[in-house]
Amino acid sequence: MKAQFTNHFKYLPIFIGVSIFVYLVLRIFLMPISDDEFITVDLHASQNWLNVLITGNPSIDWAPNNHVLNTLFMKLEILIFGRKDWAVRLHVIVAFIVCFYYMLKIVQYFTDSYIRQSFYLLVIFFNPYLLDFFGIARGYALSIAAFSAAFYYLILYSDQLNIKDLKLVFISLFFSIWSNMSA
Repeated sequence: MKAQFTNHFKYLPIFIGVSIFVYLVLRIFLMPISDDEFITVDLHASQNWLNVLITGNPSIDWAPNNHVLNTLFMKLEILIFGRKDWAVRLHVIVAFIVCFYYMLKIVQYFTDSYIRQSFYLLVIFFNPYLLDFFGIARGYALSIAAFSAAFYYLILYSDQLNIKDLKLVFISLFFSIWSNMSA
């Protein structure tokens, strides 16, 4: 009887992820661009690729708006789709998918209960600041996604002492730091 009861909730964690994903997609397409996103597009993503990497914009006052990896993605999205509000945010949707995947793997590692997994995911992702990070094109969403991957691989490494997992920890941490780094 218990197994049959828990099977009803088998897809609840995935349903939560899909629901948040739909919310974020709607938010990305409906919300106007923020001041910070506009400054990043106008002052940094409009520069050439090298200048994005080294903050070649002479206005040093706005250098903190150049989260380097975020700005590179924005520049690529503008190149492909044009200068549209929604286009410069597409990479944060991918960041959410990566983050949700690794957070789901982490909670599944610690519990088999679908209800507990769902509760933990709700606690993590219904944080309004986290939802905001995945709804605007800043470096934070990319950083959080890469950090969640690093945390997952750190758990695996701690459990199995596999050198491949340790390498993935450092690769993920590199992308986490690079995503949040302002030039």
